[in-house]
Amino acid sequence: MDKEEIQLLFAPKSPRALKFDYPELADYPEFNINKTDLLFVWYYACKSSPFFNDNMRERVVIEKCARTAGMLLKEEDKKEKFLSGNFTDKIQSAIETMLKFEPSARIIARERAMKNYGDIVKMTSLKLDENGNHESFIGKDGGINLGDKKKYMDMVFDANQKTGEMLAKVEQGFGIVEKSKTLLDKNKTSGGDTFAEAWHNDND
Repeated sequence: MDKEEIQLLFAPKSPRALKFDYPELADYPEFNINKTDLLFVWYYACKSSPFFNDNMRERVVIEKCARTAGMLLKEEDKKEKFLSGNFTDKIQSAIETMLKFEPSARIIARERAMKNYGDIVKMTSLKLDENGNHESFIGKDGGINLGDKKKYMDMVFDANQKTGEMLAKVEQGFGIVEKSKTLLDKNKTSGGDTFAEAWHNDND
């Protein structure tokens, strides 16, 4: 039996930018920071991050997240301040917003959205004859029950108004992605060198 796929929230899929991978993030003004800082915020504050709630000293966690995100902390005084958890207001605000996201709730929302979309498609996919009728419209007297037919047509019309928006949500996936489709599966994150190199190679 295949091992169940690990699902993650907003995990980096490419060395470009999280807001490129997940356009939804651009809707949050708190994430209007540079891509490296936002990647640090993900590693530090997203509940899907391999470093979130890590059982290590805070400073070690911050340093690990910063290195993996490819941050370059050159000035010693600023580096010490940052590694002590004294972040800029923008980064702190982004961290607070990232902490609010619940991966488990979004996984449920995605599964529910996929099911609802599939159910609507099935319900509105009757094979009608050339007169637009279906056997389910036939009444007890053997004739077409116009009331049932109208209900179905109204349902199809209403569904057509909604399915575009529902499909967009399904395709966006609520920010949920299988680990095998992310850089976490393709690169080492313990030291960060591999990911950082890919990030800088694409953005330098």
